[in-house]
Amino acid sequence: MFGRKKPPVASTRSIPTLESDFFSEVQASIRAYGGTDSYSDVAWGVGNAIYNTGQNYFERLDDRRASRDFAMLFEDRQPSDTGAADRMIDHLVAYDSGTQEFLGTLLGRLKTVMSQPQS
Repeated sequence: MFGRKKPPVASTRSIPTLESDFFSEVQASIRAYGGTDSYSDVAWGVGNAIYNTGQNYFERLDDRRASRDFAMLFEDRQPSDTGAADRMIDHLVAYDSGTQEFLGTLLGRLKTVMSQPQS
């Protein structure tokens, strides 16, 4: 009413929580190939990929406010914040439930790439 946008409809997240199973599986695979990445290293790397993907998504939509809000929430996260990736996914899904499709694809690719031996 009066030209205001409707509040977003809450979406149910279909992507499984990353902490701790996803990160632990990737870390175990890395270690199996002789890598030394810690659990928080894995979580940080995944979080960076999600952050960059989210910012690219908002840029593509030309939604500067959403980009700024996302940056304010997640740009200054710390490497020890292993829950940041899940909170970013929650934020993106709340913004648009359609993001789950490309986020799921991203996570599958990250798991594959991060779980392979480095050449």
